[in-house]
Amino acid sequence: EKRKKLEEERKEAKAKRDAMLAKIADAKAARRAKILADSAIAGKNATRVKFKKPAPNATAACDLAFAAMPSVNSSKAFCNATETSASSGRRRRILNTEYDVTIEVNPEEVNVTTAVTELQSGGITPTTTQVDPLVALASVDGVDSGDLTALKTEVAGAAEVQAEVAALEDQVDSTEAEVEDIEDEVEDIEAEAEELDAEADELDAEADELDAEAD
Repeated sequence: EKRKKLEEERKEAKAKRDAMLAKIADAKAARRAKILADSAIAGKNATRVKFKKPAPNATAACDLAFAAMPSVNSSKAFCNATETSASSGRRRRILNTEYDVTIEVNPEEVNVTTAVTELQSGGITPTTTQVDPLVALASVDGVDSGDLTALKTEVAGAAEVQAEVAALEDQVDSTEAEVEDIEDEVEDIEAEAEELDAEADELDAEADELDAEAD
């Protein structure tokens, strides 16, 4: 029953998300908003991965970033690249400029540990931070404040039900553990009973022998 209610709450939250996304004209901003909203609906913080990457331009910097993370589907991640302060003040006499690359993902859809390992294998040293998706959504261009408030309300409702579900699951796990303990105790008692029966049989046999000798 609680799981069904959670599904209904998340369905309502997704409807609010879709209404919000429909008003965002910029495709890149809409992608970021969806990733952040989906993280919030799942009850997770979004993960932000940052690192430096040399590239001919910002678009190429993101393309190269995703190429360095083959496990990450670029359609499920937001990428933004800006020239580093050192590069922006330098005349472009070389082919590549260094960019500060920021990747944001929903950890429910992207294995961040694997992505970070892939980057490190390619000689990149990334930093990761957890981001409150609802706070980050407020900074996305095109997000209507009223739509964001409505989404927050639905997310809060889903989070409350999720907490109830988690509490019930913990209760079930605890009960199952208690049952297993009782079953183990019963097995021990049965084993002891069998040993006592064996000892009783031995005593009976000895008694029979003594009776036979007495006769």
